[in-house]
Amino acid sequence: MAAAQRAAGHDRDARAVLIAHRHDQLRRTAAGPGERTWGRLTWLTLGYGYQPWRALLGLLAIVLAAVFLAALGPGAHGGLSRTVPRDATATAVSCSTVDRIGVGLDFGLPLIKTGARSDCTTTDTAAGQALTATGWTLQACAWAFATLFIAGFTSAVRKT
Repeated sequence: MAAAQRAAGHDRDARAVLIAHRHDQLRRTAAGPGERTWGRLTWLTLGYGYQPWRALLGLLAIVLAAVFLAALGPGAHGGLSRTVPRDATATAVSCSTVDRIGVGLDFGLPLIKTGARSDCTTTDTAAGQALTATGWTLQACAWAFATLFIAGFTSAVRKT
């Protein structure tokens, strides 16, 4: 059916048929727990490889969460401080909103770095340590979503 849909030029319908086929295949077969877990993961994040845009949405959610945490969460409440004052007369050690957003982008984007971490870094306080640990988790998730998108886009996980 998918081949007929594709031959008729209905690629969206062909993908829907292939997704339903993979759903049915996982439901009917005596798949082990590892294969079922992988099936659920690829369904949620990639639509079994037929909808790689889902991984991009996950990456976008990670970036937004990182920016929110750095700008309004622990980063805004003592978790971040300026490493070097902007000028010699500056007495404030808090980071600006733009710096906090830059730190959030550094946490949430896998390959792109803004350089904000050189001017504004996490503190040794509990808020700073929480922001650091959360940042590591967000970076791992961002790399996972970016890798899943590439795998889905290149058809590395697609069932045919």
